[in-house]
Amino acid sequence: MARAPLHPPEPDVPLLPDLRRPPVREARGEDDDDRDDVLRPGLDEQVGRGGDLRQVRVRAHLHGQRAPVGRARSGRSGGPAGRPARRAAGAVTEARRYGGQSAAERDDARRTRLREAALELFGTQGYAGVSIDRLCSAAKVSTRHFYQLHSNKEDMLLDLYASLTTGSLEDVVASLRRNEGETIAVRLRDAVGAYLRPLLADPRKARIAFVEIVGVSGRVEERRLQFRNGIIALVEAETTEAIERGELTRTSDIRFRALAMVGAANVIVHDWSIHPGRRSAGALEKAFCDLAVELVVGRVDAI
Repeated sequence: MARAPLHPPEPDVPLLPDLRRPPVREARGEDDDDRDDVLRPGLDEQVGRGGDLRQVRVRAHLHGQRAPVGRARSGRSGGPAGRPARRAAGAVTEARRYGGQSAAERDDARRTRLREAALELFGTQGYAGVSIDRLCSAAKVSTRHFYQLHSNKEDMLLDLYASLTTGSLEDVVASLRRNEGETIAVRLRDAVGAYLRPLLADPRKARIAFVEIVGVSGRVEERRLQFRNGIIALVEAETTEAIERGELTRTSDIRFRALAMVGAANVIVHDWSIHPGRRSAGALEKAFCDLAVELVVGRVDAI
């Protein structure tokens, strides 16, 4: 079951912990030391302003911090004893920078490390066999920070998949612009190569984009099919423009040929990624570009 993102509670919200449950130990990352710097000033300040010491100790227990010692006392800047002083949400975190980075910059750095770890683990050992704890350990990110960025492991997979496919699509768009005015055979060959090249250059990326993403869940499958339909629509548009220019004469089987090209890519790259001793990435790219031109244009020698 998906775990909801975990956020530190506001200082003025009463906590009623279930004392029967043992404290949860989190995986710690290299940036986890800033947790005490962010949360602890709020705890000490509550005691200094007349906060209830028992309540503050409960908060410290939930966050894995060392609870302050001493007796609660009233202060001019706070409310009566037993009631935490109200503070603006995020006042401490927004004011502080750690290692020269803002909170948003630290989140970006964690997200990048998680993607790199997911690429390595999902792309070599498979998505199903990798736990969140193992992913966080490899990325040097605490589980608390993981759940601030992603609801569950499935969200992490979708984030990685989006980053891979977005990069490939940007290469395709650049290829089509570069070949403006060329025949469809030239444009198609170069665009297909631009799409496959970064994925084939790294077998981990190919495995994630063509193997691990398939059949994970209904939500992931819907995202994968949305991307596939976008590729099909692009091929259809290119073919239609070629017909309007007089390069192609058939008009009845455009979508069928686009589906055949995309389906062939999934099967061929899938097979290439899971079998040792496969042909080189360059040889596979050339062979598939020839096949794509033959499927869409009708002949390889049309270039």
